[in-house]
Amino acid sequence: MEAVKRKTASVISKIVGLLLAAVFISPVIILLLNVCKPLGEILSNPFSLPTSFYLDNIVYVIENMNYPRMLGNTIFCAVLVVVISVIISAMCGYKLSRTNDKKSKILLSVLMAAMMLPFQSIMLPISRVANTLHLNDSLLGYIVIVIPYYVPFAVFLYHAL
Repeated sequence: MEAVKRKTASVISKIVGLLLAAVFISPVIILLLNVCKPLGEILSNPFSLPTSFYLDNIVYVIENMNYPRMLGNTIFCAVLVVVISVIISAMCGYKLSRTNDKKSKILLSVLMAAMMLPFQSIMLPISRVANTLHLNDSLLGYIVIVIPYYVPFAVFLYHAL
Protein backbone atom coordinates (compact mmCIF):
# COMPACT_ATOMS: atom_id res chain seq x y z
CA MET A 1 0.00 0.00 0.00
CA GLU A 2 2.85 2.37 0.88
CA ALA A 3 4.60 1.64 -2.42
CA VAL A 4 1.43 2.50 -4.37
CA LYS A 5 1.13 5.83 -2.55
CA ARG A 6 4.77 6.66 -3.28
CA LYS A 7 4.40 5.74 -6.95
CA THR A 8 1.22 7.82 -7.26
CA ALA A 9 2.89 10.79 -5.58
CA SER A 10 5.88 10.40 -7.89
CA VAL A 11 3.69 10.34 -11.00
CA ILE A 12 1.68 13.35 -9.82
CA SER A 13 4.82 15.33 -9.04
CA LYS A 14 6.26 14.53 -12.47
CA ILE A 15 3.04 15.63 -14.19
CA VAL A 16 2.97 18.88 -12.21
CA GLY A 17 6.63 19.45 -13.04
CA LEU A 18 6.01 18.89 -16.75
CA LEU A 19 3.04 21.28 -16.70
CA LEU A 20 5.11 23.96 -14.97
CA ALA A 21 7.93 23.44 -17.45
CA ALA A 22 5.46 23.86 -20.33
CA VAL A 23 4.12 27.08 -18.81
CA PHE A 24 7.61 28.55 -18.43
CA ILE A 25 8.99 27.33 -21.77
CA SER A 26 5.97 28.25 -23.93
CA PRO A 27 6.84 32.00 -24.23
CA VAL A 28 10.31 31.08 -25.49
CA ILE A 29 8.82 28.69 -28.04
CA ILE A 30 6.34 31.35 -29.22
CA LEU A 31 9.21 33.85 -29.52
CA LEU A 32 11.28 31.43 -31.59
CA LEU A 33 8.28 30.68 -33.82
CA ASN A 34 7.51 34.36 -34.42
CA VAL A 35 11.03 35.70 -34.92
CA CYS A 36 11.11 34.26 -38.44
CA LYS A 37 7.63 35.45 -39.54
CA PRO A 38 6.52 38.75 -41.08
CA LEU A 39 4.28 41.02 -38.97
CA GLY A 40 1.07 40.12 -40.83
CA GLU A 41 1.60 36.44 -40.23
CA ILE A 42 2.38 37.04 -36.54
CA LEU A 43 -0.81 39.05 -36.08
CA SER A 44 -2.99 36.54 -37.94
CA ASN A 45 -1.79 33.44 -36.07
CA PRO A 46 1.07 33.76 -33.57
CA PHE A 47 1.06 30.04 -32.74
CA SER A 48 1.48 28.68 -36.29
CA LEU A 49 4.72 27.59 -37.90
CA PRO A 50 6.28 30.12 -40.27
CA THR A 51 5.38 29.64 -43.94
CA SER A 52 8.61 31.30 -45.11
CA PHE A 53 11.94 32.12 -43.50
CA TYR A 54 12.01 35.88 -42.77
CA LEU A 55 15.10 37.42 -41.12
CA ASP A 56 14.19 41.12 -41.33
CA ASN A 57 12.93 41.10 -37.73
CA ILE A 58 16.36 40.06 -36.45
CA VAL A 59 18.11 42.60 -38.66
CA TYR A 60 15.75 45.33 -37.39
CA VAL A 61 16.52 44.50 -33.76
CA ILE A 62 20.27 44.51 -34.31
CA GLU A 63 20.36 47.71 -36.41
CA ASN A 64 17.65 49.93 -34.91
CA MET A 65 17.47 48.95 -31.26
CA ASN A 66 21.21 49.14 -30.53
CA TYR A 67 21.09 45.59 -29.22
CA PRO A 68 24.87 45.08 -28.82
CA ARG A 69 25.08 48.12 -26.53
CA MET A 70 22.09 46.94 -24.49
CA LEU A 71 23.68 43.52 -24.11
CA GLY A 72 26.97 45.12 -23.05
CA ASN A 73 25.19 47.30 -20.48
CA THR A 74 23.39 44.25 -19.11
CA ILE A 75 26.59 42.25 -18.76
CA PHE A 76 28.43 45.21 -17.22
CA CYS A 77 25.68 45.88 -14.66
CA ALA A 78 25.22 42.21 -13.80
CA VAL A 79 28.92 41.61 -13.22
CA LEU A 80 29.39 44.80 -11.22
CA VAL A 81 26.30 44.21 -9.05
CA VAL A 82 27.31 40.61 -8.34
CA VAL A 83 30.91 41.48 -7.49
CA ILE A 84 30.01 44.39 -5.20
CA SER A 85 27.16 42.46 -3.56
CA VAL A 86 29.38 39.45 -2.90
CA ILE A 87 32.15 41.58 -1.40
CA ILE A 88 29.79 43.52 0.88
CA SER A 89 27.70 40.48 1.82
CA ALA A 90 30.68 38.25 2.53
CA MET A 91 32.22 40.76 4.91
CA CYS A 92 28.94 41.48 6.67
CA GLY A 93 27.88 37.81 6.84
CA TYR A 94 31.26 36.74 8.19
CA LYS A 95 31.18 39.40 10.92
CA LEU A 96 27.59 38.58 11.88
CA SER A 97 28.28 34.84 12.04
CA ARG A 98 31.43 35.24 14.17
CA THR A 99 30.08 37.70 16.74
CA ASN A 100 27.22 36.91 19.04
CA ASP A 101 26.54 40.26 20.68
CA LYS A 102 23.37 42.34 20.79
CA LYS A 103 24.40 44.70 17.96
CA SER A 104 24.98 41.81 15.57
CA LYS A 105 21.60 40.28 16.37
CA ILE A 106 19.87 43.64 15.84
CA LEU A 107 21.64 44.18 12.51
CA LEU A 108 20.75 40.67 11.34
CA SER A 109 17.12 41.27 12.35
CA VAL A 110 17.06 44.53 10.40
CA LEU A 111 18.48 42.78 7.33
CA MET A 112 15.88 40.00 7.62
CA ALA A 113 13.12 42.60 7.92
CA ALA A 114 14.46 44.33 4.81
CA MET A 115 14.24 41.02 2.96
CA MET A 116 10.58 40.71 3.85
CA LEU A 117 9.63 44.05 2.29
CA PRO A 118 8.03 43.61 -1.12
CA PHE A 119 9.73 45.65 -3.83
CA GLN A 120 6.43 47.30 -4.77
CA SER A 121 6.24 48.95 -1.35
CA ILE A 122 9.64 50.62 -1.69
CA MET A 123 9.59 51.30 -5.42
CA LEU A 124 8.18 54.85 -5.23
CA PRO A 125 10.51 56.08 -2.46
CA ILE A 126 13.50 54.63 -4.31
CA SER A 127 12.53 56.38 -7.54
CA ARG A 128 12.09 59.68 -5.70
CA VAL A 129 15.52 59.38 -4.07
CA ALA A 130 17.07 58.49 -7.44
CA ASN A 131 15.37 61.50 -9.01
CA THR A 132 16.61 63.79 -6.22
CA LEU A 133 20.18 62.50 -6.65
CA HIS A 134 19.90 62.81 -10.47
CA LEU A 135 20.56 59.10 -10.92
CA ASN A 136 17.69 58.49 -13.35
CA ASP A 137 18.56 57.00 -16.74
CA SER A 138 22.09 56.06 -15.77
CA LEU A 139 23.89 52.80 -15.16
CA LEU A 140 25.27 54.13 -11.89
CA GLY A 141 21.73 54.85 -10.68
CA TYR A 142 20.62 51.33 -11.53
CA ILE A 143 23.62 49.77 -9.82
CA VAL A 144 23.24 51.92 -6.68
CA ILE A 145 19.56 50.99 -6.45
CA VAL A 146 19.91 47.25 -7.13
CA ILE A 147 22.82 46.41 -4.81
CA PRO A 148 20.99 47.16 -1.53
CA TYR A 149 18.09 45.04 -2.69
CA TYR A 150 20.26 41.89 -3.08
CA VAL A 151 22.63 42.33 -0.14
CA PRO A 152 20.28 41.24 2.71
CA PHE A 153 19.59 37.85 1.12
CA ALA A 154 23.27 37.27 0.40
CA VAL A 155 24.18 38.26 3.98
CA PHE A 156 21.61 35.77 5.21
CA LEU A 157 23.19 33.03 3.08
CA TYR A 158 26.71 33.87 4.25
CA HIS A 159 25.53 34.04 7.86
CA ALA A 160 23.85 30.64 7.61
CA LEU A 161 26.95 28.99 6.15
